[in-house]
Amino acid sequence: MVSALPIAGLLVAAVAAQTPDASLAPPTSCAPGVQIFAARGTTEAPGVGKIQTVAGNVTAAIPGSAVTAVDYPATFDDYAQSVATGSSDLGQLVKDYVKMCPDSKVALLGYSQGAQAVADLICGASSELMPVKTADLDSIYDKNIIAMILFGDPTRAANQSFNLGTVTDRDGLFPRLKNDACEPYSPRLRSWCDVADRYCDPSAPGGIDTTVHGTYFNKYTQAAKDFIVEQWQLSQKSLPPRSSIGSAQPTGTANGTHPAHPTGAPVPTSTTPVAAGASRTGAAAFGAILMAGVAAFLA
Repeated sequence: MVSALPIAGLLVAAVAAQTPDASLAPPTSCAPGVQIFAARGTTEAPGVGKIQTVAGNVTAAIPGSAVTAVDYPATFDDYAQSVATGSSDLGQLVKDYVKMCPDSKVALLGYSQGAQAVADLICGASSELMPVKTADLDSIYDKNIIAMILFGDPTRAANQSFNLGTVTDRDGLFPRLKNDACEPYSPRLRSWCDVADRYCDPSAPGGIDTTVHGTYFNKYTQAAKDFIVEQWQLSQKSLPPRSSIGSAQPTGTANGTHPAHPTGAPVPTSTTPVAAGASRTGAAAFGAILMAGVAAFLA
């Protein structure tokens, strides 16, 4: 029997390959579909990077959509400043675009360091070893931003309502300490992380697996695309409102659009798991090693 997974991966790659190259220049016109802003991972060449698979599938599904890459350093050296620049540049792209196109619809995509840049933009930065800042976008952009997709976010915090993938109850490398600003976006935010990812699940009980961080594109591109398309369709009627804190819990399976806690994965029984303190301590220590330049490059 031929496995469906390789075939699905080939289809995803084919769609991405057919997508016009994303622009590094700010948009100069209003996209009738979705305007996608994408932030690549560390050390990826300038452009959208690997998350182009998601962008390509969205532009194929929603005619008139456009893709703009965040033109930021995405470097390992001076990582904190690189992230801050990416988040700031992304915020300016969104603000300028919405000013030009006030009725437009926008989706934000980020992988690895790019995911942190997106998350810092909408949630503010509150991770250890990182400069603290407030969220750059306020409620006036609610009607424009329809979806945010994060793959392998190093600032992932345990047990957030928008956490998806095969692990939802452990912290990332630089866990966000203040998540209240994220929660209002939860109906439109999806953050995937799988067990043993060295950046979003560095405290996995069985240790890290260096290959996991690059596997999201074959596994979750379809779910991410479906979520953005669904949000686009909803936006043509009315935008999902900001949720109250603690609402909008994802439901479904780990491979679906709104997975919650997959079979075999631990299901948290409280907002803060018993092991959360140890997890955060371990993540912070590992983060210190990374920032000292001993750990491998973020990819």
